[in-house]
Amino acid sequence: MKQSSTALLEVDLSAAKVGAKPLEEHLKSVKDGTLREVSDAQALVENYFTTRFNYLNKKKMQIVSYTEDVDYKIVVYVKVLDMGNDAGAFIPYAPSTAGGVAINGTADIIDMRTDNVVCTLNIDNVRGGASPTMRLRMAIAFQTLAEYICKLK
Repeated sequence: MKQSSTALLEVDLSAAKVGAKPLEEHLKSVKDGTLREVSDAQALVENYFTTRFNYLNKKKMQIVSYTEDVDYKIVVYVKVLDMGNDAGAFIPYAPSTAGGVAINGTADIIDMRTDNVVCTLNIDNVRGGASPTMRLRMAIAFQTLAEYICKLK
């Protein structure tokens, strides 16, 4: 990949499961009403991922919103989410990731000029930090995923 390049981001939550439930069913069943629809969750995590990714990659690849003349596309396929819990945020001496959301799936980097996948990354239990709300736990987990991807060389 070119050092100074652009990319689109797509987070695919369509096949995501929380336990045995589809993500959509899980979101509608929880009492924390900050995220009720998969589309809300998708917009949230794409925003937090993009913000962190672009901050860490100021002179390298940047995620953009325009679609013309883009070099790559990053597609994150989420298969399993462990939604964590709010209790981890209140336990003294607990690690910062206690209670955080864990992400499992894959990420494809696609060359937009050839439409070929140039790299597939396995996402294995990437865990964000603890927070009292599911919304923030999801956001932090995707920020953490962005950090991990930026560290790859």
